[in-house]
Amino acid sequence: MAIMTLATFKKKTAKTFSRRNGAIGTIDSALRAYHSPPATKDKLTALNLAVEAFKNEKNLKFAPKGGTFTDSKWESKGGVAELAQQVQDELGSGSLVSVASLTTGRGNLRQVRQGAVSGFPSGQTFRIGENNTRMEGWAYSPFSSAEWPWTSEVVSGHKGPLTLAETSRITEALRRTKTAISLAHEAMIKIKKLSGFPATPTIEQQTYIDYFGTFDADRIKRVTRNFTVLKLAIDKGPRIVDLRDTDYGLSCYAACFRGNLGTTDTGTGQVSVLSALTVFLGRAFFKAGSMNYGDTTDATVGTLIHEFAHGAVDAVDVPPVNSVGAWTHARESDDPGDRNFGSSTDNSIQASTIPLDKLLASFKPGYAVVNADNYGQFAAALLQRTGG
Repeated sequence: MAIMTLATFKKKTAKTFSRRNGAIGTIDSALRAYHSPPATKDKLTALNLAVEAFKNEKNLKFAPKGGTFTDSKWESKGGVAELAQQVQDELGSGSLVSVASLTTGRGNLRQVRQGAVSGFPSGQTFRIGENNTRMEGWAYSPFSSAEWPWTSEVVSGHKGPLTLAETSRITEALRRTKTAISLAHEAMIKIKKLSGFPATPTIEQQTYIDYFGTFDADRIKRVTRNFTVLKLAIDKGPRIVDLRDTDYGLSCYAACFRGNLGTTDTGTGQVSVLSALTVFLGRAFFKAGSMNYGDTTDATVGTLIHEFAHGAVDAVDVPPVNSVGAWTHARESDDPGDRNFGSSTDNSIQASTIPLDKLLASFKPGYAVVNADNYGQFAAALLQRTGG
């Protein structure tokens, strides 16, 4: 399907007496650039990001009343949704990869170690160049021994400040992660409006079933709220703590302390976040060769959302069930009212692959909604579907 012209897009997003600035103006600029020869993949990617940014902004605006970007007056003729579909069709789809295995961190610090490239099919590859070097949507924090006394500085193989390429790598990963979370949030708003799943579910509905189980209004409400918190947290901009020159950071890929950032206003029901999400990155996040980032970007997105779920919605690592639904390991608690409900007594034994997450959703859906990896895989699956 061809991408509509800028003139057509303006007709389909006309709004009386309104200047085309802000998010809609960004789409205009990206669409104009795309149709200026040559029409490259980079220009298409930029257009996709502009469309998603518009949807993200409007979803956030209308979410408190159960709405989406489709409630915007700019979208009265469906122009943005139509353009989004055209861009997605043009981008095509890649192969979904598995989220990396996880290991125990310090206390409730959940560390992730991403596997070798051979463990993942090739995914979307994005160049990291000198034109993408700003810290867009995140804040940098150097290591502070006073603030983080549980690890210590090292001088062996000293890394020093982030390079431009390393800064770009963080920006790129967070940009795609933000898109994935927004897609998941948008899907959950639609699902929350249902009274049941149809005999033939949509792709979004089937993806929900795959990772969170059959229709249950209470579970859907919980997953929707969690993705609302995740979206608000990443929109707020995570704080990235540089652990590369620390003992802990020598082998760390990414880590988060468990926490619950979300709060709900009892009067309006509006959800907000209490503070920025703190994420720790170590040397493995930037490692080349055996951990080639370009071939594992999809895995990185799923991994980061897994970690964000620990830090923003207090998700745990649930142990797997086998092919008949029997637990393979003990949980810290099976009381739904307990904060550690479903948490594996050994964090190296957990449901953290696509097949294990789907088994958990099928047999133990009440546990799937507290498992961090199910959130990562659900959002990554929706991102893969758009080719983003």
